[in-house]
Amino acid sequence: MVLASVVVGALAMLALRRRRRLPGVRRAAADRTAALEPLAAFGRLRSALVAGGCGFEPGDGVEEVRRAAAGDAALLDALDVVERTLYASTMPPSHVRLATAELLDARTARLLATV
Repeated sequence: MVLASVVVGALAMLALRRRRRLPGVRRAAADRTAALEPLAAFGRLRSALVAGGCGFEPGDGVEEVRRAAAGDAALLDALDVVERTLYASTMPPSHVRLATAELLDARTARLLATV
């Protein structure tokens, strides 16, 4: 009887502990997605630029795309976020990274519509 009470109590504590931890797990997964999404969107943009005739070398990255995007202030700001996501010790907030991915994907769609 006592052993059954201890087992039920331990199971209840584990269930409560797991329930408290789930939102953090979801938040961590969302943060990882937000971290990766601008980088993936940058890759799609770069591929669209290549399809449109920009001759990038295999090792070319953000700086070369920045030169191709001269004059588009919003795109230049988005490329700054991509660089900070890649290289800064602290990443921009997730909402900024996700907005950047949306902007990059919109520019990619625009480029692909003209190719």
